Amino acid sequence: MATDTGSQTRMSGDGILAVIAGSFVGAILVGLVLQAGLGRGGVLQFGALVARPEYNVSWAVLFVLSTLFTLSFVRFVSRSINGFVTRVISLSRRNEVLKEILVPLLQRSALTVTTNALGLIYGAAIWLIVYVLFIPLWLAFVIGIEGVAIPNLQLAGFFAWVLYGGLVGLLYGLIMES
Repeated sequence: MATDTGSQTRMSGDGILAVIAGSFVGAILVGLVLQAGLGRGGVLQFGALVARPEYNVSWAVLFVLSTLFTLSFVRFVSRSINGFVTRVISLSRRNEVLKEILVPLLQRSALTVTTNALGLIYGAAIWLIVYVLFIPLWLAFVIGIEGVAIPNLQLAGFFAWVLYGGLVGLLYGLIMES
């Protein structure tokens, strides 16, 4: 987790490990899902962001983006996780359906369950903001590629980024609880 040192926040060794693991495994997952769903073009769009739609450049850009997204997730979650866990436990006590599903999971691993759920939501947000809107707008108006679909509502992209977020949340929770 992050530790407050007055004017700055430092990340612990476990937090750094979570960022490395989440960004590396998450980037591979996104790339493979996009490639399976869209062919090589699913990955090549990341290289196109820097006007170099080559396979190795595309993977490098995807790894950089994944690292930035994972850093943002870990930084946000490490600052506010206690409130989220408390909220999830409170919700599970008030709703019978949630109680049956969540209480056994929360008793086993409240942090990991919560960070995984937050990761799924985070992945959906990345898909909507970055993949659906920002990337196509960047490709069309900054790079100048014609015929870019705006918004980019490809199902493979949705699955890739939601799985990414869930994986990052899961890894973060598991690493922080170990």
